[in-house]
Amino acid sequence: MNENPFTEKDKPRLNTQREDVRRLMLDGEFRTLAEIEAATGHPQASISARLRDLRRPEYGGYTVNRIHKAEACGTWYYQVIEPGFLFSTKPHAEITAHV
Repeated sequence: MNENPFTEKDKPRLNTQREDVRRLMLDGEFRTLAEIEAATGHPQASISARLRDLRRPEYGGYTVNRIHKAEACGTWYYQVIEPGFLFSTKPHAEITAHV
């Protein structure tokens, strides 16, 4: 049985979504799914899936960090870091200023 439910016709759409999310997020900023949606025009469910994809070796093996802000009604913030790094090389103040 094929584990991948997507067909060949889905690949261009998924590749575009993944590349749009990757390009936006490689600045090391923390963003919510809503912020990523506003910047890319892709739905939040798709963005969440593309962030998971970016962790996979075949899509770059990026580090995807997330933090939870309780005072923001349980909102999660995501950050994508180049492969081989666990944390951004940006100063801490720059990372948390957005959150």
